[in-house]
Amino acid sequence: MNEHGAAYKAFWEALLPQSNRCTGFSIRHAAKRHFVSFQLVGFQFTYLLDWVEPDATIAFLILRSDGEEIFDHLVARRAQIEEVFGGSLHWVRAYPVPDDRYPAPALLTRVSCPGLSQLPREQWSAVQAQMVDAMVRLEQAVAPQVEAWLPE
Repeated sequence: MNEHGAAYKAFWEALLPQSNRCTGFSIRHAAKRHFVSFQLVGFQFTYLLDWVEPDATIAFLILRSDGEEIFDHLVARRAQIEEVFGGSLHWVRAYPVPDDRYPAPALLTRVSCPGLSQLPREQWSAVQAQMVDAMVRLEQAVAPQVEAWLPE
């Protein structure tokens, strides 16, 4: 395993138990890449951390054929979603999806930090806690708004 893969695996292995305890979903595998995600019926919650570029990204992606319709539904409820989230979000109609060639609608927030190559291990837990907090708030803000599109 190369340096990048080993560092990502260690970072995600430390973050995932915290995330899985606090969110309504479970990400089972610590990846050796720059992101980990949970997907259900075309809705994806993703943690991303670049090797060099700063700032971790916490994203809700809509990977469905009716994604534009769902995104418009969310945009119409933007004030309510951002109030529940506790701050503003980045609303992107065509966000580059990791490991996919097609962009998708997304709601994003960022956690300020250096890229993983420059992030000292002793700071990992603080950054991970901020990432999990942002994901919990994002899930709480968005999940009730997309329940109509979830299986029963």
